[in-house]
Amino acid sequence: VTLTGLAQCLQSKGKPDQADSIYSKAMALYNTESLPIDNAYISLCTHFAAHAQSNGNFPKAIRYLQLAVDVEKAKTKNQDTYYKLLQELAILHMRAGNLQQAKAKLDSVDSYYQSTARLDNVTYASLLLDLGRYHQLM
Repeated sequence: VTLTGLAQCLQSKGKPDQADSIYSKAMALYNTESLPIDNAYISLCTHFAAHAQSNGNFPKAIRYLQLAVDVEKAKTKNQDTYYKLLQELAILHMRAGNLQQAKAKLDSVDSYYQSTARLDNVTYASLLLDLGRYHQLM
């Protein structure tokens, strides 16, 4: 069982403080043990962000999801993954009330889909729904 898996189990058992501790220990391993910054790290960051968001800690959730976005941007050969994470970060900013940051990220994702002419897929439809949510908040 990975530390991320253990933290998810603790969260599902209603033990968010213990889950937070496990996520923090896992993040510390990357900082102190010089572990490779890879897909496992991105997964850890996204799960930690989801955990923080589910506990109402939007600043922490944004911080960890931003780490995942930054790592994916630096290493990506798959632009779709990067823009999917960026869209998730935009939604998180909307939920936290950071509408300007959300709009900038949504616009970036929209530009990507416009430039790749991939306007007829489910992911683009999801983006349009998120843009609609943004405009409802404005």
